[in-house]
Amino acid sequence: MLVRDVIEVVEKFAPLFLAEEWDNSGLQIGNLDTKVKKILLSLDLTEEVVNKAIEDGYELIITHHPFLFNPIKLLELNTSKGRLIEKIIKNDLNIYSAHTNLDLAKGGVNDALATLLELKETSILSPICDNSLYKIAVYVPKTHEQSILDALSKAGAGAIGNYSDCSFAVNGIGRFKPKLGSNPFIGELNKIEQVEEVKVEAIATKDILDNVITEIKKAHPYEEVALDVFKLENYNFQFGYGRVGNIEQMQLREFIELIKIKLDTDKLLVYSIKDDEFPISKVAVCGGSGSDFITLAKKNGADLYITSDIKYHDAQLANELDLILIDAGHFFTEIPVMYKLKELILENFKEEIECTVYRDYC
Repeated sequence: MLVRDVIEVVEKFAPLFLAEEWDNSGLQIGNLDTKVKKILLSLDLTEEVVNKAIEDGYELIITHHPFLFNPIKLLELNTSKGRLIEKIIKNDLNIYSAHTNLDLAKGGVNDALATLLELKETSILSPICDNSLYKIAVYVPKTHEQSILDALSKAGAGAIGNYSDCSFAVNGIGRFKPKLGSNPFIGELNKIEQVEEVKVEAIATKDILDNVITEIKKAHPYEEVALDVFKLENYNFQFGYGRVGNIEQMQLREFIELIKIKLDTDKLLVYSIKDDEFPISKVAVCGGSGSDFITLAKKNGADLYITSDIKYHDAQLANELDLILIDAGHFFTEIPVMYKLKELILENFKEEIECTVYRDYC
């Protein structure tokens, strides 16, 4: 197994197109063609994590927070970061980070946290990436209609809600004149040709658009493929920060105890003027720093909002909105997704690879 094989699995789960422009998700240090047998997962890349990887023979470290966030203009080996980079390179370690793409992904940071806290019927708290929809229209001889339908299906086009392979076709007449230098599938040089063709239409999302076009061109018999691509105005919100969902109603005191158990921490900061018996039935969560979404949590009907890195005025705002606010810590709200990544990697590579979350060593 190579580093690139593992990254392919991770990026299928958390596509890089989801990453914010200011982010630096992706390969940080390493060689994509390095063989991998052991992977260490950690929220951050620290000297302790690197030392553990070297000591136990891990070839790849996958982190959530990028080790290299800003461009390096000078690499001084007598600084802490410089020494760590030197150690990484000398020991042939590979470092990869999945940051905001993992925050936004389905099943990522926020879904992992919501699932752990037993939220049901969840929806996105702050949808910010709509993965734009495109309509592709392909003109093809009737004899090759099925080839194009197969190509669209293979590339994942035609997905609408819980339906797949959705398309529309209409018959027509195609006209063209092969010119000097062409090698026509049908027709003769300098003669107008008329062919019974089919116009096949299907929907594709932005992330798969290039691959859909590639598959169409591979399946199409013509030397020059006639196709149209239209960006649609339809909203297609699939990704975003935070989640909001329902829980089986319980008292505030009970839910606080559940959070402590599920996140394996007793370090909760609870900002509330409610009594311990206040009923909780709808909860919003955002792994990491989610203070920007306090108002959205209230607008979505949440009784309580769990996130981290809360400041004085954030707590004051929640109080004004009559929203219970809990700071469960940056680490504790994001670490659940590393176990999701572990599960994902082991599902794909089974006994071929060993995968460990660094927290398990602590």
